[in-house]
Amino acid sequence: MQLTRQLQQLLARVQPRPAGVCLVAEQLPPYLRTRLVELGQPFVLPGRQLFWPSLDSVETVQRPQRTAPGPCRPWGRWRSSC
Repeated sequence: MQLTRQLQQLLARVQPRPAGVCLVAEQLPPYLRTRLVELGQPFVLPGRQLFWPSLDSVETVQRPQRTAPGPCRPWGRWRSSC
C-alpha cells in the first residue's frame, strides 16, 4: 500500500528517530480503515477511532442509536412535511 510506504519513508527521515508513525485524519473510508488494520498501521480519527497495535489500543466511539422517524404531518393542501 502506497500510504504505508510513504509513512515508513517519513519515519526514516525524522531525527531523532521516533518509535513509530501514526496517520491522523478527519475521515477515512471504511475500506481504507480495514486495510490499515490488516497492515497493522496505526491511525487516529479524532473523537471517533484509535487503532495503535503496538500500544495494544483499539478504541471506537459508537454512534448513538438512530431513532425511528415520527409520523408526517400535513403541510398545506397538497404536500406533507416528510
